[in-house]
Amino acid sequence: MSRLPYRTSRGARARDYGAAMKTKLQCPCGELIEGRDEDDLVEKVQQHLAEKHPDHQYSREEILFLAY
Repeated sequence: MSRLPYRTSRGARARDYGAAMKTKLQCPCGELIEGRDEDDLVEKVQQHLAEKHPDHQYSREEILFLAY
């Protein structure tokens, strides 16, 4: 039985492996951030963090872990 990673590269999508794509994240400050897809969501969350919370940095994996 082979194991499929949930994400192999930036170009791979969660839907390629049967997982639901995460496109929303509720920031603890109250702002709801939505993206067209996971790449867009990560970009928007990182932009929000840079503008509103410059002392906080999260990786793509951490953002997607918190997203729904």
